[in-house]
Amino acid sequence: MTREKNRHNKRKSKNHQKDSISARKFNMNAQFDETWKFSVIFFFSSILRIFFPEIFANIDWSQKVIELNTENINKSQKKSGGFKKRIADLAFGVSLKSFNLRVIIHIDIQASKQNGFSTRVTEYNKNLASQHGRRVISLVIFVDKNLNWEPNKSIDVLLGDEQTHVYQTLKVAKERERTKQLIADNEAVGWVFLAHFVSRDTESNPKLRLEEKVRWTYELSNSKISEMEDKRAIFLIFDGLLRLPIDLQNQFYERTKNLRGNKDMELITQSIVDFNRKGRKEGRKEGRKEGRKEGRKEGEQKGLLEGLELALTLKYSEKATPLLAILPKVKKLETLKTIKEAIRDGKSLQQLIDLAKE
Repeated sequence: MTREKNRHNKRKSKNHQKDSISARKFNMNAQFDETWKFSVIFFFSSILRIFFPEIFANIDWSQKVIELNTENINKSQKKSGGFKKRIADLAFGVSLKSFNLRVIIHIDIQASKQNGFSTRVTEYNKNLASQHGRRVISLVIFVDKNLNWEPNKSIDVLLGDEQTHVYQTLKVAKERERTKQLIADNEAVGWVFLAHFVSRDTESNPKLRLEEKVRWTYELSNSKISEMEDKRAIFLIFDGLLRLPIDLQNQFYERTKNLRGNKDMELITQSIVDFNRKGRKEGRKEGRKEGRKEGRKEGEQKGLLEGLELALTLKYSEKATPLLAILPKVKKLETLKTIKEAIRDGKSLQQLIDLAKE
């Protein structure tokens, strides 16, 4: 029986590798870590309310929730030969009602099976507690495909001394049925899960992904989600999880550019991909025209600026005005690229402004 189970697991592992290779081959590799990080930041309270209700009920939401920077923790671990930095780690400072206490909610997003994972979660928990002097509650969101892998504790035993750390988990792969209900209930988070499942189901089928992306983009535009900011965020999430080859990206844009709903409903999906493509195209055009490197650079910079302006306007509306005033003064192409990546990583508007001023 054990031998048969091992053969089954090997076949599953090979199929997973095949799907990943197919996704890379078709230039459709979904950005699970980055996109889920953005999703958790944007829909933090909703995710806790739906999937971690006890924690949600004990948080005093009248107090400010602060997104903490885990960069220092990650760097210190790297210097000491510990775990490498992972951009998917998030930490939020919150106040608890009953204990009149500030604590840290640490959320780890894991996209693949990994040996020693629970030990790493515990180490992050301890390091965050040490740095901030606060109790840390760790949660893990598994966005991988392995239904049988969902560790929830680490146990450290040394000479009879046993230390156990138990943390709560959310296995996205097990939430297909609840996803349908969430969408029916007009919960914006349901669309994040939907995009995840469509991405997994179409990893090796570009044409099917195109059809599904067009279909669900229209469904989303007609949904009863009341907050336009939520829809904009979901469009960005579609972009990260439902990536398409260039030719199919163009088809997607053509088939959805007349999406009903006036200026407020302009598509945010593909905006980042589109301005990258436009920047490269402009760069080549200018380079041929001028016959020198400066022409290519100028064209790429122009394309990046236009795309950044579009993405920031759609994401932040009038709040983006201070940053939009600074962007044209940014002369370094690398700085613009850094800002683009920071938008993908879900950095705050103030962090983006600080990058532009560097």
